[in-house]
Amino acid sequence: MEKNSIASFSIIFSRAVYSMYWVFLSPAYIYYMQEFSLPKPFLGYISWSFIVGAAFAQMPAAYLASYKGPVRIYLIGLFLLSFSGIFSALSFNFQMLIISRAIAGAGAGLFFSTAGYAISYLNQRKLGFWMGVYNAAFAIGTIVAYLYGMIYSADNWKLLTSLISAFGVLVTFADYFLMKKLDIRIEIDKSKPKITKNIKPILVAISLSGFWGSYYAAETLLPSYFALVNGSLKFGNEVTIILLIFSFIGGFFTYFYDMSRSKRLFLFITVFLGGLGFLALNLKETLYLGLFLIGFFDEMAFSSLYAISLQLSGEKYSAMALSVVNFVNMILGMWISIVFSYAMVYLPDYVWVLMFFITVLPAIPLLHRYFEPKIIDE
Repeated sequence: MEKNSIASFSIIFSRAVYSMYWVFLSPAYIYYMQEFSLPKPFLGYISWSFIVGAAFAQMPAAYLASYKGPVRIYLIGLFLLSFSGIFSALSFNFQMLIISRAIAGAGAGLFFSTAGYAISYLNQRKLGFWMGVYNAAFAIGTIVAYLYGMIYSADNWKLLTSLISAFGVLVTFADYFLMKKLDIRIEIDKSKPKITKNIKPILVAISLSGFWGSYYAAETLLPSYFALVNGSLKFGNEVTIILLIFSFIGGFFTYFYDMSRSKRLFLFITVFLGGLGFLALNLKETLYLGLFLIGFFDEMAFSSLYAISLQLSGEKYSAMALSVVNFVNMILGMWISIVFSYAMVYLPDYVWVLMFFITVLPAIPLLHRYFEPKIIDE
């Protein structure tokens, strides 16, 4: 097998492992609540702390990669992400848990754009295919994490979460030996990144930050929501897995973005349909329709967001552009996990209506022609 292919498959596998650590603790939130005697709304802070770390590591990752190389930085990120999971499992109080999840988030922030750049560097001739696989690997990893979470119980969850964390550490070292001889360089304009010359990608990211935060809240808190609402953590895990499967499928339909005549309207429609999915979760009869709409159009919306951001910034390849867009989504969207956790306790009858408005209202500016991308001369 060609050397680049081995390295590419190694990165894709690491991407799937990386994604497990976004959600592998979600099925255990209820056990944390019981062990630390946490108020129910505090569950949202566990999800929030992870994104705090991820948000603030996004842009430093691009700069560090320009000095040390993207491979070294994404391996450091994967190690932090997985190793900190052991401390999360063994946390002796809520503060330690929050800190360990923030460190894990920082690892995730170091991984995303640098591993993405490495896979694109190795596969310039098949960039679309490999970036599609890169995104699909994230969905697969989160699905595996929730399937693994189905075997958690009050007696074994600490052991099981520690074991899956140790697995990621082993994958990091295996990846290091496979990748250490690859000389991949990333070049960015350290003084004036081009995205700072055009505010449009940042404004588009703001428009989608509501959807980003609502989806992340649902992705990480649905098991806890159903455990609290109908006493079934198992059903919550199953529902979340279905949501992630729909998300995985939606990623393969992003080619409709390329076919659409108006990119901004396409983006708004995907957000609006995803928002309708939250409304559909209000009724048992439309629960699975809601999961389909949220999952399918979330993946489509955010794949389209990356595309329109690059078009608006005039960059064909820009780790900095993607880092800035991700930073905006995270820094604005991370608060929605906290809003969701309080709403599911104090406003359970209106939580999904609230998520609908949080998702759709910020996206309304996309209806303006200002956000239509045009070909920009470099």
